[in-house]
Amino acid sequence: MLFQIVKRRVNDSRKKKWNQLVSENSIRLKTLQEYNLKWSFHEVKRQLVFRKELTSYDRFEQYTPNLLFHSVVSLQTDDFLRQLDLIRRNKGLYSRYMEGLKNEIRQTPAQKVKEWGVPEKYFYRYESLLFEEMLLSPTVDFTVKIILQYNDDSKEQVYSAQQVKDKINQLWKYKVKMGSKRLQALSRLNYNALQKIQNLDQVYEYSQYCDTLSEYKKYEYTDSFMKETIQFEYSKFSERIQRAKQNQEVYSNYLKAFNNLPYTDKDTIQRYNIPEKAYYFFEQQLCSEKKLAEPTSSFICKVEVLYISPKGRNQNRYEASYSFDQIVRLCQTVRNEWKKEREYQQSKEYERSRMTNSLRYDVMKRDGFRCVLCGASRADGAKLHIDHIKPVAKGGKTEMSNLRTLCDRCNSGKRDKYDPFGVN
Repeated sequence: MLFQIVKRRVNDSRKKKWNQLVSENSIRLKTLQEYNLKWSFHEVKRQLVFRKELTSYDRFEQYTPNLLFHSVVSLQTDDFLRQLDLIRRNKGLYSRYMEGLKNEIRQTPAQKVKEWGVPEKYFYRYESLLFEEMLLSPTVDFTVKIILQYNDDSKEQVYSAQQVKDKINQLWKYKVKMGSKRLQALSRLNYNALQKIQNLDQVYEYSQYCDTLSEYKKYEYTDSFMKETIQFEYSKFSERIQRAKQNQEVYSNYLKAFNNLPYTDKDTIQRYNIPEKAYYFFEQQLCSEKKLAEPTSSFICKVEVLYISPKGRNQNRYEASYSFDQIVRLCQTVRNEWKKEREYQQSKEYERSRMTNSLRYDVMKRDGFRCVLCGASRADGAKLHIDHIKPVAKGGKTEMSNLRTLCDRCNSGKRDKYDPFGVN
C-alpha cells in the first residue's frame, strides 16, 4: 500500500515537471501566443434580458413572451441590428483567424521533445490540450431572454439571434407592404389585367363511336374526325383560339408594364426607417409574390375513336392529341375550304343571273327557235330551254358560245353531263 502511494506521488511529480516543460518550451504554443496578439474581436453581449412585470393575473395569463418579444424588437431594432452586425463581423474575423493558423503556427520538432526528456506521445497530447485552451473564442451568437412576471409566477422564453433577425425582417417586410408605391402600382396593374384575361380550359376531349369498321378506318390515323368536330363546332373553336390569343397579348403587355413599374422614392423609404437596400429587396420579393402567373394561353384537344364488332369480339380504338398550333392550322384549313365553296357557289349564282330575257331571245333566234339536238320546235308542241353546253356547276360561263336551245326532253336527258373531249 505504501509502495503504491509513493509510486503515485512520483508519477504526479514527474507529470507536473513534464507539463511545465511543455508549457514553457512548446514552439507550437509560443507561436499561437504570438499569433493571438494580432487579433482583436468585438465585444458582444451573449444574452440580452428583457423583463416585464404585470399588475394583474388576468393580464399575466393573456400576455405571452412572443408579444413582448415582438414589441422589444420593434422598439429596439437599431440596437439589435448593431448586435447582429457585431456577431457577423466576429464570424468573419474568426473564419480568417482559423484559416491563418495553418500558416502561422509552427510545430514542435520531435528531436526537441527527446532532448527535454518528455515522452513524445505524452508531450503532443498535452500540447494539443493546451493549444485548444489557448485558441481565441469570440462571441459569434447571442440570445434574447424574455421574462414575464406577476408576483412569484413567471414565464420565460429564450430566442436565438436568427429568430431576432427573422423578426426584424418580418417587421420590415410588413412596413414595405404597407407603404410601397411599387406594390400599389402592381395592384392596379393586376386588377386591370385580370379584367381582360379570358377563362380557358387547357384540355378538351372528344370521342366518336363508329357503327362500322369502314367508318372507323376513315378516321384512324387521319385528321378527319378532328376536322369534322371543328366544322360542327367552328364557332366554339374560333372563340377559344381568340381567347387564347387575347391571353397571350394581355400577358405580354402585362410583363412589359411589370418590368416598368416605378420604384418607391427614397423620401418614403426614410420615413419608414428601413435601410434602402433592405427596402428594395423586400419590395422586389413582394412584387415577385404578387406577380400574376401566366394565364392559359393555349389548349390541346384529345380525340378518341372507337369501334366494337357486333359480337364484341374485336375492339378498335384510336387516340390522338392535337396541340394548339395544330388546331389553329386545322381551323384555317376548314375556313379555306368553306371560303372556296362559298366562292364557288357565288360564281354559279352569278353566271345564272347573267341569263337575261334578251340573251335567251338572241340564243333562240340564232338557233332558229328549234332544239339543236332533235330539231323540235314549239310548232311540234315542244317547250324550249336555254342550256349551258358546259354546265355552270362545272365552270361553264353564261355567254353565246356556251349557250344553245334545247327542248325540255333533251334538256332533261342531258342534265349536267359534259364531255370535254366528245360531243355534247
